[in-house]
Amino acid sequence: MKYKYLKVLQGHYDGYHGWEDITEAQKSNREEVKEQRQDLIAYRASAPEYNYRIVTRRVPLHKGEKK
Repeated sequence: MKYKYLKVLQGHYDGYHGWEDITEAQKSNREEVKEQRQDLIAYRASAPEYNYRIVTRRVPLHKGEKK
């Protein structure tokens, strides 16, 4: 089985159900990942009372889908 790898920006808001996905970017697309890093910095600056992180997620490819 083949996979694609995503970088996912997540936020953890008090009183909610764990980590929530905010944005995702193809790990192979450096521009998207760079922009996502800037988003992480902006989220942390504008709402420091919450936690934010970027994680890597492996997602199976469906038939006919490209990486």
